[in-house]
Parts: sequence; C-alpha cells; structure tokens
Amino acid sequence: MASIQETAYPRLKLPLSRKTLRGSFTPTSTEIQFAQTHCREIWAQICLLSFLKCYQHLGYFIMWKQIPQSVLSAVAQSLGYLFLPQEIPDNYDQ
Repeated sequence: MASIQETAYPRLKLPLSRKTLRGSFTPTSTEIQFAQTHCREIWAQICLLSFLKCYQHLGYFIMWKQIPQSVLSAVAQSLGYLFLPQEIPDNYDQ
C-alpha cells in the first residue's frame, strides 16, 4: 500500500530535513523578486513565498496553520531575516 505522501493528496513529512528545506522550500531569486514586487510588507512576502513553496512541493494549497514553522523560518532566512516578523497574523488565510 502506498504511503500517504505518495497518494493524490500528499502531506508534509514532519519534521522536514535540512536537505528538503534547502531543496524544496528555498525560494529562487525570481520568486523573491515576484514577492517583493507584489507585497510591500516583509511578513506578506514570507506568507506568499511560503504558500508558493508548499504548493510547489505538494501540488495543492494548504491552510496557513498547516505550514510548518520550519518552512516559515527557511523562507524568512532566504529573505535575509533571522527571525519571523511579529506582524504575521494568525488568521492570515481567513
């Protein structure tokens, strides 16, 4: 029987390895430029890029609260921030 990660709606295997975070959840320079063009606030850029990278990895969008903290941190670090901004709303996707 196929594992849940290999089905039509795969899930994120937690915890995500550093290799997976670097390979699948680090935005490209083009993606970063896209986010900077369309979002003024850094927290909005992190949210947009986190949704984008999860979609690319899974093939479907997930809810904001389902995005692991490790993905948010990896995206923030790729933008040059060591910590997540406090402004990110808990109900971002509602």
